Amino acid sequence: MPFQEQSHFLDEIKKFQNKKENSHPWFDHPNGLLFSDLTAYALAKKDTLLMQEIANTFDNRILDNWDQIKDMVIVDQIPFGITALDLYLFSGDPKYRNFADELYLKMSGLVSTDHVKPLIFYRKNQSKKVYIVDTLGMVCPFLISYGNFFKQQVSIKLAFELKHKK
Repeated sequence: MPFQEQSHFLDEIKKFQNKKENSHPWFDHPNGLLFSDLTAYALAKKDTLLMQEIANTFDNRILDNWDQIKDMVIVDQIPFGITALDLYLFSGDPKYRNFADELYLKMSGLVSTDHVKPLIFYRKNQSKKVYIVDTLGMVCPFLISYGNFFKQQVSIKLAFELKHKK
């Protein structure tokens, strides 16, 4: 929690009591990173059985629910894009490219041009607070991979601009 936004302990307890249950709790960064790391491992080891299992799980959890979860996309979900790219590389199935394209477009919508250099904030409403969290670890790898896969120099350029912010 940002220092200037600290709240009273009881206020935090009330948040937990009033918190809506997330119907897609697995659509978060730990699972996104797990998926992307598993696909990287499976590709490196040429483990087609593991890759097929990842594809089945990815299809069931992400692609089959995309209409319900696509509005939830924030920096946390960007690692799922790397998974989609790896699955596309493995299978050539255009559904994974389509997902990566949609995620790239959603991620591009997070770019703030309120500053000298482009920035991506953890949440949209943080552009005036200048919190730059998780961009390097989650967004830049996706931008570089996406740019390399689909020859999108704009994507690669954005990753380097984000990396070299001052």
